[in-house]
Amino acid sequence: MRSTSSFFHFLIQKCNRKTRRKLKFSKELLVVDSTKIIVGIGQLPWAPLKGTRAGVKLNVAFHPSVGQPHRVIQSTGNHHDFRSSEELFDAAIINVADRAYAKCKRFDEYV
Repeated sequence: MRSTSSFFHFLIQKCNRKTRRKLKFSKELLVVDSTKIIVGIGQLPWAPLKGTRAGVKLNVAFHPSVGQPHRVIQSTGNHHDFRSSEELFDAAIINVADRAYAKCKRFDEYV
């Protein structure tokens, strides 16, 4: 089984120029995901989670063709991903994200 990091790199490799030409994508791809960094409550008392833990979350929109982040949003660890999606997503780019960023209302907008 692949780790999250190696799976992410595998997906990025599949989004190369040859694949985009073969699939005839008219736009660039933007990969969106988040990671939570958890520490003891004493280190981040302003970002409590559960019990004696605290944490921050980084939501990242990554541009595979450039190999750099497009946008990064930081928040407390209990901030839900879909709240950051409006700031991360770009209408001029095909956005690829997991279901944590999904809103039924957004699917209606796509139609």
